[in-house]
Amino acid sequence: MINITRDVVAGATLLGALAFSASGYAATHYTFDTQYNGSAISSIGGTDPIGVVLEDGDSFTYTVSAEAGEFWTVDETLYYFPFLAFTVEESAERTGDMSLSLYLGGVLQQPALVQNGIYNAYVHMGTNSVSLDAGLMFDQIVLDYVLLSTVPEAPSIVSVSTTISDYSIGGYVPGGFDAGISYSGVSSVPVPAAAWLFGSALLGLAGIKRRKA
Repeated sequence: MINITRDVVAGATLLGALAFSASGYAATHYTFDTQYNGSAISSIGGTDPIGVVLEDGDSFTYTVSAEAGEFWTVDETLYYFPFLAFTVEESAERTGDMSLSLYLGGVLQQPALVQNGIYNAYVHMGTNSVSLDAGLMFDQIVLDYVLLSTVPEAPSIVSVSTTISDYSIGGYVPGGFDAGISYSGVSSVPVPAAAWLFGSALLGLAGIKRRKA
């Protein structure tokens, strides 16, 4: 467990990210704060990402938080694709710099995944495959991303739009991960069998004492 706060990581990431801007264009940084409720993602602060048009040089911080007392658990050590991404209108080849951080109770759970010049094809923009180890738990996902370039896939097309049309976690499925990552609340964490046996023993002793009295 790495005790680094979100603000330190995000601040350092954005300082590097915002150093880039497209020539002759005033780059814009967006903050997308969203929450996952177990079945869907919704905007809870900052700018609602749906409908935002990103130009080359623009950047964003995309945060997905679990509801209070709830969290994700990695059940299988796998590569997850894409772990966190936006679906965007108009197919193109996009390149960007990204940093992905996972938190539990505000504490960074593993070193931030930083990738420069990451290539996103078609209508996917965000992370590509992300390797996660079984047992990892987190209640907040933070993606810092800078869109460096957008290249049309057909030579006859002069330009394309990078308009966010949907947010997703786990393989394009809005609001849900593919198999291998589960989502639960504190109340649904199973109690170990030993705890049940210990509790039963205490109840038994209490009954014996009452009978003796």
